[in-house]
Amino acid sequence: MRDEIEKSSPNKFNAVDDGRTRLIVQAGRIEIFRRPLQRNPLFFPLQVRSAGRGRFHPGEYDGQKTHDYVKVIWCCSGSGVVNPGGKPEILSKDQAIVYLPGQMHLSYAEKDEWEICFMTIDGENGAPFLEGFGLADGGIFNAGPAPETTFSSLLKALKDVSPTGSRRASVIAYDILSRIRNNYAAPYTDSLVSEAVAIFDREWPDADIGIDVVALRLGAHRSSLSRRFHQAVGTTPSNYLNSLRMQHALTMIEYTREPIIEIAHSCGYQDPSYFSRLFRRVNGVTARQHRESFQTNSVS
Repeated sequence: MRDEIEKSSPNKFNAVDDGRTRLIVQAGRIEIFRRPLQRNPLFFPLQVRSAGRGRFHPGEYDGQKTHDYVKVIWCCSGSGVVNPGGKPEILSKDQAIVYLPGQMHLSYAEKDEWEICFMTIDGENGAPFLEGFGLADGGIFNAGPAPETTFSSLLKALKDVSPTGSRRASVIAYDILSRIRNNYAAPYTDSLVSEAVAIFDREWPDADIGIDVVALRLGAHRSSLSRRFHQAVGTTPSNYLNSLRMQHALTMIEYTREPIIEIAHSCGYQDPSYFSRLFRRVNGVTARQHRESFQTNSVS
């Protein structure tokens, strides 16, 4: 396999870089956004340099040189060639690769059309963060379905050139790294529960997602799925989904200045009043009080 890979000769994309947005000149098949400044003047332990998504035809590639930043590529469909440790290997659907600073970053489609999401990150504390996630050695990970909705949120955050956009991008990048290491294709022995957990983990921002929708999609009876879910996961589907949403809401409340009502909507809560009541019941304080307390403790 490696001999066959090494004999291939991919064709590099032509690209335009205007300092903010790098657009591949291939009929819009690649979308990339990067922060407007080479170095972010604000201190974030994990800084997002750029992010994007794209579809490569066989023989096309982007990148074949050594870089001083971390690059994450998550395969959405098809397969392509990457070179962890300097040796070409296949990156298939539901797999992700983490390239480290100082490594040759190579990625191209060989025989199949290849669709990917990707991001690059830097910052002085990038290495400790990777070590904390268990990703210090880089390489290929069986990471489960690509969180395309999350990558779309990352692109949206990068389009916002304000400090708020940078903060949101860092929070989302943290989430993506967590997903790679924790393998969100849930290791439950009940395959039906695994599928349900994967849907919740992937689509929690959607206000319409819930046990009824998931049961219908999986062709299961609602009460049967709820019972099996509780038995395998240790909590109800509703509690699991609310925990996911609340986890992300807390992060946004603590590390961004987004209005509470917008955070509620982005975390899958159409009714901000319900979100406020739920937040207070779970955390013992209002969302605004939690933000003020967190900011005060961070300064002191």
